[in-house]
Amino acid sequence: MMRRKVVRFVVAACLAGVSLSACKPEAAPEPPKLPDEGGGATEKAPKPPSLGPSGEEAPAPSVGQQAPEPIQPSVQDRDPEEEKRKMSLSRQTSAKARKLLRQGKLDDALLQAREALRIHELNTEAMLVLAEVFYKQGKFELAQTVTSTILSVDKKVVPARELSEAHNLRGFTLLELGRPEAATKSFRAAAEADATNVAAWNNLGARYIRRGDIKTAISVLEYAVELDPASYKARLNLGAAYRAARRWQDAQAQFIKALERKPDDPLAHFNLGLLYLDADPFPGLGTMARLEKAISHLTKYRELVTQHPPQGPPRRPPAVGRGKQAPEPVSVERAEAYIIVAKKGIEREKRRLEREKKRKERAAKKQKEAAGAEAKTGGEPSGEQGGSQTAPEGKKPESKKPDPKKPEPKKPEPKKPEPKKPEPKKPEPKKPEPKKPEPKKPEPKKPKTPKG
Repeated sequence: MMRRKVVRFVVAACLAGVSLSACKPEAAPEPPKLPDEGGGATEKAPKPPSLGPSGEEAPAPSVGQQAPEPIQPSVQDRDPEEEKRKMSLSRQTSAKARKLLRQGKLDDALLQAREALRIHELNTEAMLVLAEVFYKQGKFELAQTVTSTILSVDKKVVPARELSEAHNLRGFTLLELGRPEAATKSFRAAAEADATNVAAWNNLGARYIRRGDIKTAISVLEYAVELDPASYKARLNLGAAYRAARRWQDAQAQFIKALERKPDDPLAHFNLGLLYLDADPFPGLGTMARLEKAISHLTKYRELVTQHPPQGPPRRPPAVGRGKQAPEPVSVERAEAYIIVAKKGIEREKRRLEREKKRKERAAKKQKEAAGAEAKTGGEPSGEQGGSQTAPEGKKPESKKPDPKKPEPKKPEPKKPEPKKPEPKKPEPKKPEPKKPEPKKPEPKKPKTPKG
């Protein structure tokens, strides 16, 4: 009985238009960047990627109250047939409320949703309309309270599609309240509740990109695109994941397909401009052509945003934590900053090409002068030797004086290896040279005297 009173209290508060002071921001926030409506079930739905352990977070409690436990529908005190009739009538009214919400008529949608809840208090479709209206009005805590009430209803009573939408919307409110990790778990719960909810898979992939888990993000977003190839937001996010993985051509293909769906959408041009600014090198594109493409798309983004500025009051960036706010991920200021970066890159490339041109000219001039000098000094080498001719020993070739107008550049002569100095030998003692004998002069023979 206490559980039913809790639900009736929340529903009554919604019907009476009660708003909490903490739910009123200074300025109306930006609406969800990712669409809440995804493609329906296909005839042969692809198998969803494996995400590992769920780690789902328990629903947040209501403001000032403890979170109610799942409510079991009681049929003891009510006529089942009467309940079916009331729910059918309530559903017809909530369908009108949802249609008005999609048309942007928030006040009319709010009235129709309240009327549907008066008919039957457990109409989760009407609660979803209320929660989304509160979200767009900036009443994030009240929107979270309504989604928590939907999640407290028995899952056997709530259709899987609406249960997934409740988790999905709750993820957006948690992001605005500065709880990104809890928001990621809510988007994951939305994808697990309905495997064909393209919006849930798309939002989950976007959160994995922000967390830096690019591999999982690519797996999740590829599945979202497989579910609905016409999903513009899923293709944009998949292209961003490919860009983070440096898969430049795959990213380019996704952004171009997104542009085919919405040729004048600023986000696609912004993403393409950022891709061409980052992709260095890009296959098949030189540096100049790549940076010029980046400037072209970023300029187109700036023009589109200037021509069609956002409607409504100024938007504030999403909250990150207590007292902290993050800058908007996409803005005209950022586009202009990137355009300046691209222009500086073009100037650097021009200077580099000019230096390269001058270097080649100098090298060609030196080569030409060297060829002319060789023709003047040595002539063509003979074919028999097959190499450079050497002058015979003892004869030095006559060198012609170079033309004074064209000084011959001096080529550095190759350094000859210096011969190793022999170790000094100890001087041997000099032996006295033998003196040559002087020729003896023949002595005059004395005449023999006869003996007598």
